[in-house]
This record gives sequence, C-alpha cells and structure tokens, in this order.
Amino acid sequence: LEDRVLAWRRENVGEDGEIHITHEDLAHHLGASRENVTRALRHLAKAEPKKIEQGRGRIQLLEKN
Repeated sequence: LEDRVLAWRRENVGEDGEIHITHEDLAHHLGASRENVTRALRHLAKAEPKKIEQGRGRIQLLEKN
C-alpha cells in the first residue's frame, strides 16, 4: 500500500510538492480503507529517510524521484 500511495502522489503532486487531500479521499482513490492509508502514511512519515510530511489536509512528498 505504501508503494501505491507514493505512486499516486507522484502522479498527482503539484509544483510545490504538496497535495491537499484527506486520508478518506486518498483511500477512495486507492481502493483501500482509511485506516490502512493512515497507517501507510504514518510509516512513510517516520521512514528514514523521511518520504513524506503530513499536515492537516495536506501531504508533501519529500523525495523527488
């Protein structure tokens, strides 16, 4: 699921590297549960090196490739 989240983000990221979306909407796009998306995003935010940064209603992709 983490790979699917990153792939979807790369396809839909804006020029600032951010996307404004709720976990529920992202889950809908990926065909997953909100709980699983939240878990995957939490793991990506805590990974070393950090792959994403989250805020209220936004996800910023930190890796460029």
